[in-house]
Amino acid sequence: VFRRGTAELRNVKQRFLEDSECLSEERLEEFLTRALEASNYGVSVLNNASTNWNWDFTSALFFASTVLSTT
Repeated sequence: VFRRGTAELRNVKQRFLEDSECLSEERLEEFLTRALEASNYGVSVLNNASTNWNWDFTSALFFASTVLSTT
């Protein structure tokens, strides 16, 4: 399953590069690297990602206690 998914992603990337002649593979790699790094911090480059929250219970509890203790 993993190998098939990897091969499929590589094919999608290759087709995208073929369709986007003005974009180099290096620039695409740079963008994807930054986008993946940002997603680790809950930041998304997708337009419709506003419904995806990056809160776990501990983070939410810490945030709530910080807000309540400073008001």
